Amino acid sequence: MTAFCPVPACSRCGIPADSGFQGGRVFIWCPTPHSLVKLQNQLRDTLLQSTQSDTQSLVLSLSPTDVERFIQSCQVLALLEQRDTKVLYIQGDREPGLEDYPCVSTLERFLQLIQGQWLTEMLSEGRYTSYFHAIVTATAPHQIYAYEALFRGLKDNGDLIPPAEIFNLARDTEMLFQLDLAARQSAIYAASHQNLNSYLF
Repeated sequence: MTAFCPVPACSRCGIPADSGFQGGRVFIWCPTPHSLVKLQNQLRDTLLQSTQSDTQSLVLSLSPTDVERFIQSCQVLALLEQRDTKVLYIQGDREPGLEDYPCVSTLERFLQLIQGQWLTEMLSEGRYTSYFHAIVTATAPHQIYAYEALFRGLKDNGDLIPPAEIFNLARDTEMLFQLDLAARQSAIYAASHQNLNSYLF
């Protein structure tokens, strides 16, 4: 049983950990009683049961099938409230320990992570490829000087994911390092596979 930490990657190699959102308990600390009441009422309206542990905190059991309703419920809080609300997610039903507290994040960050699990899964499963765009010089336009590598992610069905969608999410979830590593490895592998004998950018 592990906590869902804000940086879902191995500290040594940067590869995303295979510990996505699998269901567990969500501990929520709201900045004010008013924020707590708003969130609690919205959770109740979307048929999600929560337990109030004190005047400003909630405990919620959350399964993967509850994620969309949870995200929808949290929209009742303004962005500033989401940034001031703290969240700790723990797989299973155990109580949090001291080792879990480094994994406390803001609600805004937590929502970004659970909405962005597809990026973690895409990188972990190696669902990406690289295309190449030829670069020529102005004085010799028919002679290839180098190639620019274009990173593209792949959906489960093989369709391409727009690069802006990938890089924007990586920036929001602080996964640019992992994405950059995957892009460089993909470019080198694809260039080698296609026997490109030129500079690579």
